[in-house]
Amino acid sequence: MALFDDIDARTAAAVGRVFEDPIIWRPMLPGGNDFVATPGGRPDPNRPVRPLPAIVTWAITEQPIVSGSGGGLVGTATLMIDFELRWFEDADWRRFGAPRRGDRIEMPQERNPANRMAEITRVGDDGSARFYCWCSLVNVA
Repeated sequence: MALFDDIDARTAAAVGRVFEDPIIWRPMLPGGNDFVATPGGRPDPNRPVRPLPAIVTWAITEQPIVSGSGGGLVGTATLMIDFELRWFEDADWRRFGAPRRGDRIEMPQERNPANRMAEITRVGDDGSARFYCWCSLVNVA
């Protein structure tokens, strides 16, 4: 392992110990609709439901409404869930793969009891020891 990779892995673990919360990864079958979430999803019987530690954050962005509008801004938020790559590197995890588009993430109830379920819309891997999943909230009621 290269020196940088070792430092990156140690840093990822340290960040995780400070910021991670327990979540439940619920793998889903591919397919579905980009605009409408299927209630309950389509669970993948070949990939087990697993508890995992992850960092759950909202990325807040602001954009001007219209130039010359007196400084008005529109705020948007993106739900991001950050995983440490090492959780998916042992032989058992490799067999099932990492979270992917369409999979669901159940977040801790104490964070926000009303919005606990999210669906992964995009996965990003920058080659570091952590990777991100951009998610949308799913109404499971």
